[in-house]
Amino acid sequence: MLQMFRVIPYFSHWKDKEIKKFRQYFTEIYFKRNHTVYKEGDQPQHVYIIKSGEFEVIKKVKHHLGQNDAFLDILSTNPSYPRSINKMSSQNKKCAQIGKGNIFGEQEVVSNTPRTTTIK
Repeated sequence: MLQMFRVIPYFSHWKDKEIKKFRQYFTEIYFKRNHTVYKEGDQPQHVYIIKSGEFEVIKKVKHHLGQNDAFLDILSTNPSYPRSINKMSSQNKKCAQIGKGNIFGEQEVVSNTPRTTTIK
């Protein structure tokens, strides 16, 4: 377990004694492939260090619907649909792939703010 901490730059200068003491706060968790660890907007509870495997970092991206978008065109031709439609749309976008030795979730835990990404 000490070797896992050694590959993470933040812990690379720590002494074995310090890592062993800090290690007591960690629990190993195994996730099945494609399992969602947490979702954007969730309240933070844990910090994660990847021992093995890979995870996707996904961010909800909002964009403005233009007049050429089929969805907006269909709604605008329907007289019974309210005119105050929200012209914003969002989609999930894969921002990164992270793996062994990466740490994630720490920023939201430290700042006690909702998760800013989905990790899967």
